[in-house]
Amino acid sequence: MWFESEFPDLADAYCIALIRAIAPDEVLRRLGGSPQTTTRGIEGAYDSAYQATERHEGFLALTGVGEWTLSVEPNGFICSLDAAAATLSEATTLVSHFLNVNCVSRFLWIESNDIKVSFELQSPGTASGSEADHVADLMADAGFVTTDDAEHDAYTITPASFALAEILTGVRVTPDLLRSSVFSCGTVTIPEWREPSTSSRDVH
Repeated sequence: MWFESEFPDLADAYCIALIRAIAPDEVLRRLGGSPQTTTRGIEGAYDSAYQATERHEGFLALTGVGEWTLSVEPNGFICSLDAAAATLSEATTLVSHFLNVNCVSRFLWIESNDIKVSFELQSPGTASGSEADHVADLMADAGFVTTDDAEHDAYTITPASFALAEILTGVRVTPDLLRSSVFSCGTVTIPEWREPSTSSRDVH
């Protein structure tokens, strides 16, 4: 897939989210942050994102795509967390997918704090949520194998994650979008910093 070949540093550890009908600056405000800088192209945000990680802060780069806001977190995971997703999905929709170098991962579709679908990217057959049964066909269309014992590797889960997010939102994330968009960037504080694990999805 183009993501790994054209954005290898980002593909190693990322969280990408689409939030409907909330402007980029409002996304940051809801998470307790504010816009600090802008950059054209996501690659210009890498250094700031890694510096934020060292300070135990979350870093989001956001841009508008039609009625949606695209959030990109290099080396981040904020929009995969239940608390952040619940805040951002109030009266709207959030779809995110997250993967890090340790193969910790999550796909999440949430509307008004109702988790429609949630699963680890490597194990889509374990999907849960209020619409999990109904979304199984869409997951298969995206490239996930949804049998209970199916396991995916990094070469298949990323294309399938992008495809499923596009099916659910109608937004196609492309190389040009990541390279040419102007991103509004800011940091958010995460109390009691803890990276997501396969057994815990939130920060308390």
